[in-house]
Amino acid sequence: MAEEPKKEEEEAEKPSEEKDETAEIARVPSDTEVRFKAHAILNKVENAENKRLSSTDLKAKEEAEKKEEVAAAAAAEQAKLKKEQEIENKKKAASDTLTKRMQKLALDIQERQKNSSDRLRVIQSDQSSHLSSAKTFQDLNLPEHLIKAIFEMGFERPSAIQEEALPRILANPPRNLIGQAQSGSGKTAAFVLGMLFRINIDTPATCQGLCVTPTRELAVQIFNNAVTPMAAHMPGLKVRLALAGETIERGAKLDSHMVIGTPGKVVDWLKRRIIDARTIKVFVLDEADNMVAESGHRANSLLIKKVMPKKCQSLLFSATFPDEVISFAEKMIHNPDKILIESDEYLVSFYLLLLLVVSYIIIASKCDMKLTWIALSIMKQVLDIIKQIWIDCQQYDGGKLQFLEDIYSLLAVGKSIIFVGTKRDADSVHRTLADSGYTCSVLHSSVENEERDRTMEAFRKDESNVLITTNVLARGVDVDGVCLVVNYDVPIDKEGKPDFETYLHRIGRTGRFGRKGTAINLIGDQKSIEVLAAIEAHFSTGGKEMIAMAECDPESLADTIDIL
Repeated sequence: MAEEPKKEEEEAEKPSEEKDETAEIARVPSDTEVRFKAHAILNKVENAENKRLSSTDLKAKEEAEKKEEVAAAAAAEQAKLKKEQEIENKKKAASDTLTKRMQKLALDIQERQKNSSDRLRVIQSDQSSHLSSAKTFQDLNLPEHLIKAIFEMGFERPSAIQEEALPRILANPPRNLIGQAQSGSGKTAAFVLGMLFRINIDTPATCQGLCVTPTRELAVQIFNNAVTPMAAHMPGLKVRLALAGETIERGAKLDSHMVIGTPGKVVDWLKRRIIDARTIKVFVLDEADNMVAESGHRANSLLIKKVMPKKCQSLLFSATFPDEVISFAEKMIHNPDKILIESDEYLVSFYLLLLLVVSYIIIASKCDMKLTWIALSIMKQVLDIIKQIWIDCQQYDGGKLQFLEDIYSLLAVGKSIIFVGTKRDADSVHRTLADSGYTCSVLHSSVENEERDRTMEAFRKDESNVLITTNVLARGVDVDGVCLVVNYDVPIDKEGKPDFETYLHRIGRTGRFGRKGTAINLIGDQKSIEVLAAIEAHFSTGGKEMIAMAECDPESLADTIDIL
């Protein structure tokens, strides 16, 4: 009986255990709950990923927008530059058109001035000669390769100096010649043509043409601008520059048909027999007034001429020929023909001749108001071609140097050349302008040869707009676009007297072929005033004022002259 109650107790406990197991089973999540939770987790992950992607997309969008802004800015800048270039091209085209018009006017005037007091005067050593001027290049019976090159260079007909000089240069037997003509008239082309005409291209090359110039810059210019294009159809022609820094091994012979160089180097090569003078057919002195003047390169020029063969043709060319220089040159070369300009004023005020064309237009227009207006417009342009002024800087605070710096700080100056009396002052002016932030360069005889060549190349290419130099660049060197010449020091010779020819050559670097130009003379002492007064008296006629005085005020000067 006692076991029964125990059994009942065990049976009573069983339902309780079963209940606990049911409760345990009831706490396990259902499939629905699991799916719901899984979806919730996936949503959280997806939301997090979306947020991450949204942030990345936003950054990418911002970067894309920045790129678009940069691209738009670049496009705008490019469009601006393109527009500016188009404007510049139009200005250049207009300027070139005016230049061609003025060149044509100048040539026409030269033809019309045959019977005037400013014409070229031809003096033949052989009065029985029947040589006449050449109106066309075809009249000269030149070989085809030279005719072709001449026309490719843009020459359409001979200039005034070429008309008279070329028949004599190309004559057979050859004629010696002293030729004078203004800068830019084509005299370089005339003597280069004569040299190439005489040269026979042989192998090995023999030196048959020798051209001597006062400066390396002029020698390089003759080679680049005249010889190279004119000999374009002469394969095998060899030309050598005889300049400081050029070397030839000892014992070696020159392998060139033509030599262009400066007096010192040419004399050196002749003494060392690098150049065999016996084969030279044509000898040229360019800027001959300086080459044979007592204050110039007379000694070396005489040494060179002395070793030339008796039958060698001698050609002396320059823009100026003082009477004493002509007299000496006549003794230096045998029986030369002479082509001279009647008056110096023709050179100083060449633009005044163009007024004759203006008058002709007005008369020919027969009161046609349109043509008359055009003619008067041309007259105004012509009168403004070159403006010569002088400024007394004696009372200016800082003197000439400070005034010069102030000019460049106020004026919109294009390409300009500053002529200084000494190398030391040239360096001083260069330092002052360079320290003030101007792109300028200096060139004189103490500058290394390679640097001189680089300086001229940079100036020609507008990489440097201001060139400070001594008289080394006063003669012959042509650089397009020079709108201002500053005579920081008025030119004097070795004796301290006025150097008329150098003044003429200096201001001749601007106002070329109808382009506007200004020549400013800075005065720092009483002697400079006297020198400039003597220069004006030498060139002006009838008491006319040639060089006007301007107020010593940079701002006032900026308002009165146009040198863009």
